[in-house]
Formats: sequence, structure tokens, C-alpha cells
Amino acid sequence: MIRLQIKTLLCNLVATALVWAMSPAVLFMTASVGVGLAFLPACSRRQAPLPDRPINLLVVTIDTLRADHLGCYGYSKVETPRIDRLAKDGILFTQAFTPVPITLPSHVSIFTGLYPPSHGVRNNGTFILNQSATTLAEILQQHGWRTAAMVSSYTLDSCFGLNQGFEVYDDDCSQNQAGGPSILHNERRGEETSRRAIQWLDQHYQEKFFLWIHYFDPHADYSPPEPFGSKYRENPYDGEIAYTDMCLGQVLDKLEQLGVLDHTLIVFTSDHGEGLGEHRERTHAFFIYDSTLRVPLIFRYPAKLPRGCKVSGLVRTIDLMPTILELLKVPMSKAASTATAAGEKNTLGSAGNGPEMMQGVSLYPVMAAKATTPASAASPDDLDLYCESLYPRLNHGLSPLFGLRTRTWKYILAPKPELYHLEQDPGENNNLLVADQPAPKAESLKARLLAMQKSLPSLYQPGSAIQTSLSSEQRQRLQSLGYVWSEKPDLSSQKAKESLPDPKDFILVADQADIGFSHYAKGELTEAVEAFQQVLQANPNDISTHFMLGLVYERQKKTDLAIREYQETLRLDPTYLDARRQMGMLLAAQGNLAQAQAEFKEALRLNPNHKEVHSLLAATYLFNQQFEEARAEIQKALALDPNFADAHYNLGLLYARSGSLERAIEELQTALRLKPSYQTAHLELGDLYLLTGKPDQAAVELQKAVQALPDQVKPRIHLGIAYYSLHQEDQAIMEIQKALTLDPNNPEAFFHLGVAYGQKGQTDKALESYHRALKAKPDYVDAYLNIGTIYFHQQALDQAIAIYQKAVKIAPGSAQAHFNLATAYDTKGMIDQAIEEYQETLRLKPDFTLAAQLLERAQQIRQGQFTEGQN
Repeated sequence: MIRLQIKTLLCNLVATALVWAMSPAVLFMTASVGVGLAFLPACSRRQAPLPDRPINLLVVTIDTLRADHLGCYGYSKVETPRIDRLAKDGILFTQAFTPVPITLPSHVSIFTGLYPPSHGVRNNGTFILNQSATTLAEILQQHGWRTAAMVSSYTLDSCFGLNQGFEVYDDDCSQNQAGGPSILHNERRGEETSRRAIQWLDQHYQEKFFLWIHYFDPHADYSPPEPFGSKYRENPYDGEIAYTDMCLGQVLDKLEQLGVLDHTLIVFTSDHGEGLGEHRERTHAFFIYDSTLRVPLIFRYPAKLPRGCKVSGLVRTIDLMPTILELLKVPMSKAASTATAAGEKNTLGSAGNGPEMMQGVSLYPVMAAKATTPASAASPDDLDLYCESLYPRLNHGLSPLFGLRTRTWKYILAPKPELYHLEQDPGENNNLLVADQPAPKAESLKARLLAMQKSLPSLYQPGSAIQTSLSSEQRQRLQSLGYVWSEKPDLSSQKAKESLPDPKDFILVADQADIGFSHYAKGELTEAVEAFQQVLQANPNDISTHFMLGLVYERQKKTDLAIREYQETLRLDPTYLDARRQMGMLLAAQGNLAQAQAEFKEALRLNPNHKEVHSLLAATYLFNQQFEEARAEIQKALALDPNFADAHYNLGLLYARSGSLERAIEELQTALRLKPSYQTAHLELGDLYLLTGKPDQAAVELQKAVQALPDQVKPRIHLGIAYYSLHQEDQAIMEIQKALTLDPNNPEAFFHLGVAYGQKGQTDKALESYHRALKAKPDYVDAYLNIGTIYFHQQALDQAIAIYQKAVKIAPGSAQAHFNLATAYDTKGMIDQAIEEYQETLRLKPDFTLAAQLLERAQQIRQGQFTEGQN
């Protein structure tokens, strides 16, 4: 990593003390009561105070952003003018670090002020922030701020719990343009995220607001849009950063246009860095070197903070929350909470409270720089950083990594431990423990790290706890689903950690997994399978690779192989919620609804707040005509998110199945308002318009369905129906013929082609189409009925009767078939047969008024009571 060299400017170096209330449970954070941070005060004075009004907050997190790839951190190969201007107008921290190089747990640390062992979220996808946790958004909402979040990746979806306290949590990545390789990396482009943020600001800028914007673009695979793609062709990672800088600028311009830029505290950071090949790590999460732990950090608020300053001491992202609260003048003694044994939230300051929740400290005293030699400054040492990555363990079956970083040293606890002198070796290339020599410093740091781990209070159990023991009933449930449960090593056991392979020995295997991941993202499925199979040959217990291989097989339509890989994923990690979700979807598609429901229910046991799984379970109930059960699941999904388009869609289907067509239309319209790209909603809404006699509206919706699903047959057939319902037969014929090019033997397409030809008066082509429908589907009753009707109108009554008799034989429960046969008999003068068929029609459908009238007429004829001219 590039080490930033900073010149001493006009002012002398000053130390400013950080002072905070600290309980015994968090004494591990520093070596002394006071913490000194090196402060480089090449600063402008604060600008004249702004009018006394509530201060706004904008937090910007750019995913996967290395600090040393920004202009303001000394990097010259990328243009980031908007971020650089933030640094020029604010305070830049040169040595800021995340405790974990993984998106979800890192963001949870930012917004709770806690280390991962305390907040309980240790990885992406399988952990959910406990509802008892207190987030920055909750605190600010309680103090009158309007709160909104715009996130750009499913990794931060509301189902993982970070939406707590946000009135608006916009996590809709359904219009994904980036082709994310798995649902966890489904993303939306920065411009769309900025557009939504600007839309929200237009509505709320006159109120006191807290807006969090998360950009995902620098995350691998790197594919910056033009002109950034061409400009940074040799380094697309930098291109993504330059593009994101532009997107951020759109929001900053809007704040300035609205006149609230200087009324807004802006905090700019990242969740983690990116390996970019350092230590043979292409991306992040696998190791805990500075290449992935170091992040940019900038505070801008000209009314209260100096401008153009740099702070060189070690700080942590867990320090952001207490710093923000102090800057916003929200009393931390009232804001912070503590978790009781019952998991309830208590306000600090009450009698009997436990330790202070936040483990970070306020950086404001350093930034304010009110004193040059504070009496309370005790030690020149910086804050200590606890760091970890459970990703190797949870995703690849390897040893987890834990570390302690000071300003000068880093110790990494692993099967092959590591020690680095960071001042002499900032790139962490020379492990001082490789030689068999005593290393007193390593033993000292290891002891401090183990003490920190022991002292870290586990304030909240995660909503989906990896280490939760299963009851015998739960074991039986897993075994009934086809999985063999094996206990995992206790992550708190040093012996267990040392018994697992060292991630350093498997980095090339993990790199191969990344290559497979990249192939999958590009649609190169054969190459992806080869890469993932190579990984599993080297490490058969690689959990995430089994899951990814399942996704590849799923896209290749190799359902049995996909299910096998999901089963193996769940054998290795029964809490892998996405594997359960995918398993359930595949089983449902196979018609195995009982097992699909079992998978979805198990997923909901792991995370009862997963709105998508509630909706998927509802869909299986709908298919099974279990309408009350479906309604209950839909209501649960909507309780979690009233604006969840999938739930409104399923509610529309529920109303449609129960005959409430107008209410069904309303729900599908709501689903499309919330998610305009909802392809199947256009199709279902079009069908409902057809059923309710609105073919013109049906045509509009079905045209959209065809545009969205050009390779699917059903939308084209149904659009053809709408056209011939509008007497636009030529358009109907053209659309249905397109459907037949996609599926040359589709019986429904031939049937409706026959209807269109019949309406046009081309009976020979109509008959040909109906017969081709019967060739594809010999029991197609409606085709028989329409053929019979053509013969009937041609007065070929014997042929009509023969065809109708076949229809009745195939579908003896069809009232329409019996009625058509009755009218043919009646017209031919076969009154006794006609009466028998009319009676059967009415037995099957007692409210068939015309059948009743014609039966009465036929009975009168038989009795000689009917005279010509009677109705």
C-alpha cells in the first residue's frame, strides 16, 4: 500500500486529547485513558457561523474504495474532483480503518459504533442485525431527523436488519444493469442511486434530514460505463471510482442548488478496500491486511470544523457514530443504549445500566483543535484496532482470522500467525514470525488481542446465528429435508481455529473461485463450472463455491445438479439462507410444493423478517389453492415492507383466484407503480383486463409484457387475444405467428390463431389451425368446440354432432360441450337427445339461463305445445 507522505506546513504538530466515558468492559480500546492523535493543522479557520438552524447529515459510503486510489490521498492516476473538494473543504483522516473487510458487518459497525463480535453480524448473507440493536438512524429519528437510505446492493437489503430507524430504505435493485453474479451482488448503478437520493431531497430538504447513500460501483467485476470505460481501460477499478465520484457530485450539486450544502454535515467513507493483487488477494474479505482494511474518511461541515486539515492518527469506523452524535449535539448519554439480558433497549443514565453501548469514541475533540497542548493528553499512541474476517471460515471452511493493529504493529492470529512492523513495512510483506525465533512483541500483542476478544461484550445475538445449536427437533427437520447435520468448530475455541487450514495456503484456490465468479457474471457458464470444480477439487468444503456452482447449474437448466450443490452447501452450513431460498424455488418449479414450502419455512425460522421468502412461500400456497395460508404470508411480507412489489403482486393473484377481479387489478397496478419493470405483473394485469372486458387496456399491458419478455410465448399469444378482441385480426394473426416461431407446436397458439382466422371469415385457415392444435394436444376441448361451431354454422350438422360428441367424451364435466351438442341435436330435430343434453348442461351449471330456455322450448315441441313464432 502506498504510504501517504505529508509535509509539515505552517503550524507546529499538536496533540489533542480524546476524552470519553468508558466502562471496564471497553477498557481494551486504548492503552491509556487519553488518546493522542497526530493532527496536521494545515487548516483554514472555520467559516463564519451559519444561521442557527437544525443541521442535516449526509453519510456517503462507497463500497470497496481504497483510500490510496483517491486524488486527495496522493493518487494521481484517477480524477476524483468532487471527493477531493470534500477533503479540501473538510478534515481528512489519513489512517482510518474498518474492523472487518466485508460489506454488511462493516456498515453495521459504522451505524452502531460496535465491533462485529458485539453487534453479532459477522458476514454477508447469513447474519441479520438483531432488532434490539440501536442504530444511528434510530437515534436521529427519535430526535426529529427525517431518515432515508439509498443502498445499491442486495448485500445491504433491508432483510438483513440495517433498515432500523430509516423511514425510507430504498434497496430496490430490481432494475439491475450490472449483471450481478448472485443475488448478494445484485447492484444498481450509481446514477440511479443518485437520482433516487435527489428525488428524496427535493421532497425533504426543508426538514432536518439524515440521508445515507451507498454506492456499489467499485466492487468487482469492474465495468465502468462510458466515457470512464474507455478512459480507464487499463485500470477499470479506477474507472469505477471516477464514475462514482461523478455520481456523488450530482447529489452535492443538488444540495448546493437547494441551499442546504453548508447546513449539512457530510461524512464520506468506505466499508473496506480492495486487494488488487496485494498478498495475492484479488478482491477482499479473505485477509485482514491494510489493503482491505484501510478506508478513506472525510468530515465536512464548514460551520463547525476546520477546512483542509489532515489527521494522521489511527481511527476506526466504529468512531463515526459517536463523532456524528457529538457534532449534531445529540447527547450520547441519552442516545447510547445497552442490551439487557432480555434484549430490551435501555436509555443510558438510568440506574443499573450496563456498559456503554458504543465502543467507538468521538473524534470531534481532535477535529475541533481548540487547544494546542491539552493537559489531558496522555499517550502519543493511537487507538487500537480489533479486526477480523470470518469469511474464510464461513465461506470456504478455512480458519477465521483475527488481528490487532496499532499505529506501529499488526498481529494476525492464524494457524500461521503474522507480525508486521508497519512503520518499517507498511505493505505488510515481511512477516517477522516466519523464523523460529522468540518474538516477545508478538506474544504481547497476542495476549492483548485475546484479552480484547474476551472483553468484547456480545450485546446482541444476530437474527441468524451461525453458531446457534440446533435442537433435536430442528435436526430432524434438517434431516427430513435431505441434509446430514455436522457440528461446526466453536469459533471461540483456539484449538478449533488452529485445527482448520490457514487461509494463506488457499489464496490461489480462493482466487480461482473469484475467477469462476467473474465468468458467471459475464455469462460464461461453461468456464465458470470448470473454475468452481477446480476449487472444489482442492477444497471440497468450500461452502460458497458449492452455492455458486448451484447457481451456474441453475442457469444451465441442470436442475438436479443445482439441487445437489445447494444440498451440499446446506450440509456444510445449514444457515445458508440463500441456498434454502434457491432450493425452494427450484423445488416449486418442479411442482414439489411440499418440499419447497419446507425449505421456505426453514429459511423463515432462520430469519422471520425475510420479506422475499414470505412472498415465495405465499406463491406456493397460491398454486396449491391454500388461499388463507397465502394471505397470511402476504400480510407478513407487507407488514415488513408496505411497498414490497412482490407482495402486492401475490395479493393481486390471490384476489384474482378468489374472483375479486377489480381488487386484483388494483393490487397489480400498485405492484407496477412500485416496480415499473415488473414483467409478469404486466402480463397478469393484461389478462385481468381481458377477463373484465377491457381489451384496449389489456393490449397496452400485454405490449409491455412482450417488450420485456420477447422470447416468451405466452405474452404474445395473450396480446393476440387482445387484438382480436378489438377486431384487429391482422395484428392478432401476426403476433400469434411470432409466438409459433418461438414454439412451433404450441396448441394454445394454434387455437387462438384459429379464432383470429374465424373472426376474419377465413374458415378453412381456422379449421386448419384448430386441427393443428388438436394434433399438439389431442384432448383440447375448446378446439373441438370451435371446430364443431364452424360445422354448425355451415349447416353440416352431422359433422358438428360428431365433433361435439368427442368433446363431451373428453370432458364430461363441461357444461359448454353438453350445451353445444344439445343445440346441434335440437337444430337437427333430435329433440329427445337435445332435451337430455340440455338437462345435463343445467345439472352441471344450474344458472345457465339460455340452456333453461331452450330446454323448455324443446320440451314443448316434444309435447306438441310449441307453435311457430313462440320465443
